[in-house]
Amino acid sequence: MDLFCSVCVNELYLLEKGLDVDVKLLFTFDFVRFKLKNWHEKTYKSSNNENVLRTTQELQKNVKAIVQTALSKSAVPTLSKMMVHIVTFFINTNEWDYIMKCSDKLRSPFLDVAKVLAAFITADQSRAKMIADGPWWQIMHLTFEDGPS
Repeated sequence: MDLFCSVCVNELYLLEKGLDVDVKLLFTFDFVRFKLKNWHEKTYKSSNNENVLRTTQELQKNVKAIVQTALSKSAVPTLSKMMVHIVTFFINTNEWDYIMKCSDKLRSPFLDVAKVLAAFITADQSRAKMIADGPWWQIMHLTFEDGPS
């Protein structure tokens, strides 16, 4: 299935005419989402360490590239639909610096929690304070709001 998806995405990019750039981007996002889901369900739990390492490194490059592409093409709303997969992947691979440096254009409660977690796991106290003061209070503010009675 993974090979089939790779071939489909490659074929889509070879089609210069007939496909809108947004459609290509949506297929790419969905392909990366599928690969992340597959990594969480199968690859991450595999006993073949070389395969896990190679797959994880390749996926890290792909995910970082798609985040940058989404930011440059104003596709952030589409990307936000898969933030739980992206953030979980970066937490599981200990990408703390990348999490803390994620653009403020990306809005997700999952990313806010990950930034707070990353801030306290890393040793840089000044950056930890800055991130903890920002996203932490965005998360906590929701707990102080009046909900439906």
